Amino acid sequence: DEGAAALLPLRDALPLLCGDVAPVAPCRLTLAAAQGRIAAEAVAAPRDLPECAAALRDGFAVEAASVGGASPYAPVMLVSPPPWIEAGAGLPTGTDAVLLPEGFEGGAVVADVAVREGVRAPGEEIGAGEILIAAGSRIGALQRLGLAAAGLDSVSVRLPRLRILPTRTPVLEPLASLIARLVEDHGGMAEIAATGSGPDAIAEAIAGSVRDG
Repeated sequence: DEGAAALLPLRDALPLLCGDVAPVAPCRLTLAAAQGRIAAEAVAAPRDLPECAAALRDGFAVEAASVGGASPYAPVMLVSPPPWIEAGAGLPTGTDAVLLPEGFEGGAVVADVAVREGVRAPGEEIGAGEILIAAGSRIGALQRLGLAAAGLDSVSVRLPRLRILPTRTPVLEPLASLIARLVEDHGGMAEIAATGSGPDAIAEAIAGSVRDG
């Protein structure tokens, strides 16, 4: 049968189909546009997060050693009130802990606090040089948030495009849609283009795809 003779086993067809295939050139996209796409290269955090010791909670910034052992029965009097600090703000120089609001009353510290209590250390969330996303990984919503938190606003991705040319055969149309969804789910872009079922029409459609890049 002439039609059967034209068929190749899959193991023989794949080298013919993929022999000249190379990765598409990377392009840079904003984080919003890159969500769902594939990272072209590993992305490392450019700096520590937080960059300096920062308050984990609202309270008074103090030096723990200077108020150690404070309690309602053994208050530690201060010449001036300790600086108030909001969660997320960097600790003032000379302080290393955040005292709870109720720990300061009437000009005195009335609660003990340990060194680094209520504090996020530099790099505690993300360390400088830490890999945020590996090359070839899909950039999902969580990865996008991590990249944004590290101060990045764009990322290099590979954006393969696939043009699907189903012949006018009813059984192939649903399959083309399925393939297109799979391509999109794996970070690519897919387009279904109508074409005729004859060899000349298929050849012209393929040539058109090549011309379009």
